[in-house]
Amino acid sequence: MSKFINTFMYYILIFFFITCSGCNLTISHASTNLPFDSFVKVIMEVKFDVCVKTKTQSFCEKRSYMSSGSGFFVKKSKNSSYIMTAAHVCIPDIDKHSQVPIANLETSLKIQTTSNKKYDVEVFKVSSEFVQKKKPIDLCLLKVNKRLEYKTVKLAKTAPKMGQKLYNLGAPGGFFFPPSVPTYSGYYSGKMSELHCLITIPAKGGSSGSPVMNKQGDLVGVLFAANPRFHHISIMMSYSVIKSFLEKSFKTTSSRK
Repeated sequence: MSKFINTFMYYILIFFFITCSGCNLTISHASTNLPFDSFVKVIMEVKFDVCVKTKTQSFCEKRSYMSSGSGFFVKKSKNSSYIMTAAHVCIPDIDKHSQVPIANLETSLKIQTTSNKKYDVEVFKVSSEFVQKKKPIDLCLLKVNKRLEYKTVKLAKTAPKMGQKLYNLGAPGGFFFPPSVPTYSGYYSGKMSELHCLITIPAKGGSSGSPVMNKQGDLVGVLFAANPRFHHISIMMSYSVIKSFLEKSFKTTSSRK
């Protein structure tokens, strides 16, 4: 009987070792300080009429589509909250959905927060270069007419350096189930131009507008494009462009007041 007990205990210990080897039995914490609560999913609904005229008749057909992107809180005031995202997330791209003239265009925007609450938002500022199609500065600020008590992402004091590890909060493919926030990491791989930088962070449709941060949780870029053939290579707006865009946007706000 004692032999059986000893054998049984032996296998229990082996099982325990296999299942727990490599485990840390003490509580550990991530070495980053990412502002998870700042993240939002941006949802856009677009409705419009496609109108066709022929020699004998004319008619209009109602169409609609929905799309989503990522965003994050960057500023709060007494009565407002501001969210940064990519310009193409907050402006409808009708060319993808209609090759003929349209009418009665209606666009509505919402954000979904980490507490699973949804708020109507309005476009506060879009990069003029993006609207005029002069330069691909793909940045947009959204506004909620209410002060929301979520964390804001602060701009880093300096731009990232080559080889620096970076972090991303995003919702690729619209994948976002609050309170969890999909979290990614990669490396800063240098400038492609004065506007755009290369990073090795996985991304695809839905990641646009997501924050790229250092380990302190400070903003160094905004992801806006992914490589369709290799999703671990993506492109972000450069630190200097983001800094200039924020300064101009909120300087305008202050002068209005």
